Amino acid sequence: MIGTLLLRGTVVLGALSALTGCTLFAGSDPGQGVPSDQPSPDGIQLPAFPLPTSDWRQGDGADLALLNATLHRDGKCLVAVAATGPPNPTAIVWPKGFTAFVFDKGVVSVRNADGTVVARSGQEISAGGGFGPTDIGPWKNMPCVSEYDEVFVVQDALTGDKP
Repeated sequence: MIGTLLLRGTVVLGALSALTGCTLFAGSDPGQGVPSDQPSPDGIQLPAFPLPTSDWRQGDGADLALLNATLHRDGKCLVAVAATGPPNPTAIVWPKGFTAFVFDKGVVSVRNADGTVVARSGQEISAGGGFGPTDIGPWKNMPCVSEYDEVFVVQDALTGDKP
């Protein structure tokens, strides 16, 4: 009986992975997230969401630009769209150790290296860091960055839960 239940659970999880195009357990490389079975205050947790990250950590030097925008899910990417000016999406590169997950109703939650939720899709974000083009440097071939014209590299601790 238990073996049958485990087998059925594996089939259901495998089908979910095939239908969504997401892996259920992401690798440990930057931007790949962590296993999707981590506990969460957000409710039912689904697979990890790809999140581009840099080597920046709290305490490192930082640029002085300010991003004030709303986070939007653009297919498999999380981008920022400014409240003023043209509605061009800006790619976001998050600090080292940040991860993201998709929860019920498709909301993407971003966690800092401590596991605290610091941003969610559909909400405004204000973060320090720097803007740049996506066609040079380490961003040139990075998924969820190179598809856009501009990147914002978050160089901000972003602590605390955002409701």
